[in-house]
Order: sequence, then C-alpha cells, then structure tokens
Amino acid sequence: MYADLHPYGKRSEREGMTLLLVVVLLAAFLSIAAGIFQIAFTEYRLSGELSDSFRALYAADEGIERLFFYDRVLDSALGCSGLGACTGIPETIFFGNGACMKLELSRDATAQTVVTAVGEFRCGGSPIAVRRALWATYQKEAVADQLIALWPLDEGGGAQTAVDVRGGNNMVLGDTTAAEATDPAWTTVSGTDGALKFNGSTILKSLMNDFAQAPNDYSGTGPTPAIFDNFTIAFWVYPLENRTSTAELTSGLAFGWNLNLQSFALFPSDGGTGCISPSRKGAGVSVGQNGVSVFERDSTCAVYPPLVYNTTINSWTHIAVVYQSRTPMLYINGVLERTGLTPTGQVFPPRQLGDNGPNYGDFKGCIDDVRIYDQSLDAAMILDDYNATQAVHAGASC
Repeated sequence: MYADLHPYGKRSEREGMTLLLVVVLLAAFLSIAAGIFQIAFTEYRLSGELSDSFRALYAADEGIERLFFYDRVLDSALGCSGLGACTGIPETIFFGNGACMKLELSRDATAQTVVTAVGEFRCGGSPIAVRRALWATYQKEAVADQLIALWPLDEGGGAQTAVDVRGGNNMVLGDTTAAEATDPAWTTVSGTDGALKFNGSTILKSLMNDFAQAPNDYSGTGPTPAIFDNFTIAFWVYPLENRTSTAELTSGLAFGWNLNLQSFALFPSDGGTGCISPSRKGAGVSVGQNGVSVFERDSTCAVYPPLVYNTTINSWTHIAVVYQSRTPMLYINGVLERTGLTPTGQVFPPRQLGDNGPNYGDFKGCIDDVRIYDQSLDAAMILDDYNATQAVHAGASC
C-alpha cells in the first residue's frame, strides 16, 4: 500500500547504492594509483642512488687499476718505486663529470703493499656525495726496467725545469735556465695534473745527455742508457694547428732546414755531432690537428718520415710510437692505427719537446706525461697506459 504512495522510493535506494559503489571504486582506484606512484617513485629514487653508486664505484675501480699499473708495471706510483718501505703521496684526480678518486699507497720493508682508491660522486664536500672504496694488498715484485724516462710535466708555477722522475734526464724550458717570454707555459689539465703549452716558437731542450750515447759506448755506462731500434715513446698531446702531410720515406732528403710546416711535439736529434754520419737516426713526432708523422733525422741533417697517418685530432689524445726492429708503429688512444716503413741504420728516442730550429717546424699546443720505454711495448700495455691516464685528460682544454 505504501509503495503505491511512494513510487520513487525503490529508485532512490538503487541510486544511493550506485553512488556508494562509485565512491568505493574511486577510493580503490585512488589507493591503487597512490601505490603505483609510491612504487615508481621508490624505483626512481633507487635507480638514481644506484647510478650515483655506480659512478663512485667506477672511479674507485679505475683508481685501483691505475695504482696496479703504475706500481707493478711502471714501478712508479705516488712517488714510490722499488721494493723498499714507502708511503706514497696521496693524490686526488677529478674526472670532470662530478666524479673523482683519491689514491693512496703504502709499502713496508718486506715489500708488502697496500693500495686504496676512494671513488666519489658529487665531489667537493656535497652533503649528498656518494663514496665507494676499494683496496688491495699484494707482495711487490721487482719490475723489469722498461720505463727509463718520465716527465709528468706537473711542476707548474715559475719552474724552469721539467723533472724526469724516472731517469733524472731533466729538461730546461727555453734556451737558458732564465725565464724568457718565449718559454713554454705551464698549464693545468685537471686537479693537480699539469702540462706544458707551446705557442709555436718555443723550445724545451734537455739539460742532460742524449738517450743515445756516443758510437763507442753502446753499453749504457754514461748518464743515460744507449737505446736503439726497440723502444716506445708515449705522451698526451693537444695540437692547435695542422702539420704538413707528406709521403712516407725511408731515406733522407736535403730539406732538413726547411720544414717550417711541420709541428714537432717531440723533436728528433741528429744522432751525432757535426753531421758526420747517416748511420744513427733520432726519432721524433710531428703532431697536428690533421694527423701524426713520425720523422727520423740522421747525422747528415737529412730528415724524412717513415710513418705518416692522417686523421683529425682536436682534443687531448694519447700517442704511442713503438719501434720494433727499426719499424715504427703508431697507436692513437690505445689502438694500433698504422705500421710504417723500415729505414736502415740505428734509430733512438728523442730527448726534447718542441722544435730545435731553425725552420724545422714549431709545435703549437699542449703536451703532457711524456714517457720513454727501453722496450717495444705490446698492444695490451699500450692500452693500459692509455686507460691509466685517460680520465684526467677527458674533456680538458689546452
């Protein structure tokens, strides 16, 4: 009876139930959405933290590898060499992408060695910096004397001498020990790592004897050892101008005094006094933004390039020239790019950065971390050398 008096009662009840169901479903959807958002946000935060952690761990790993290479292969790490007790000078290296690494080394009297590398992302005292550390301990063994000269070129300031920390074959900037306006200028690559910048008309000349001794002293009893035919030259370079590309040659041309368009980062010695014999040849490297040429200069003052490789070089680049049985091989950033011709006679490494003029070809650009090895390094060691110092130079300017 009452249903007839209220014909809309049941419909109102149904609408109320529908509204309640909608509210319940919306609440459920919102709850699910909030949960999904929370999960996504947590995953995003975790991915960011993992990325930061990975960068710090990568820096630490590279630091450990660098310490291994310098100490166990090159026998020169953080100021320590040999097997005696030593506490290395801690060094912090910045990568340029917000990451850095701090390297430490200590060795006791029994040659037990501990190396530590702390990698950090967001360096510089950030409250949200992420740090990861790796350490290793090992018994140091004697290293074969491969690295016989190392000029880190980190002196900076007003220093007039570039120290050979390995062989004592120090270099003086310019023609004299007095500072001159035309001397190479010290510059910074990254952190404490320095370099020398040449303006195209400067000389960095060795104060000590040549790496090659006089013809009657091949035993290496002089101030520097005699090194012929099998050796390695490695350095970092940032050229600022081109060099002239030529054909590859195995004999000297009489244009030794007319090479103005070369760009000698490492200048070839003449192999003797007074241009008296063509049998000994000094090796040198001309580097420009358009490639690399390996030159030899004999004692008749003739100059010729047994290896020429054209490519673009417009940033810090690792160059290694490996002589094996008088044949030069060129590695760029750890990769073998070309094998040159094989001239006759004995060839030996350079001792000088920049042009020794007149008119051979001034270098314009920056040079860093110059090394001379008394052996022909293999491809794996060249790649190790490149990897050990690549992070310092990546993205840096000249």
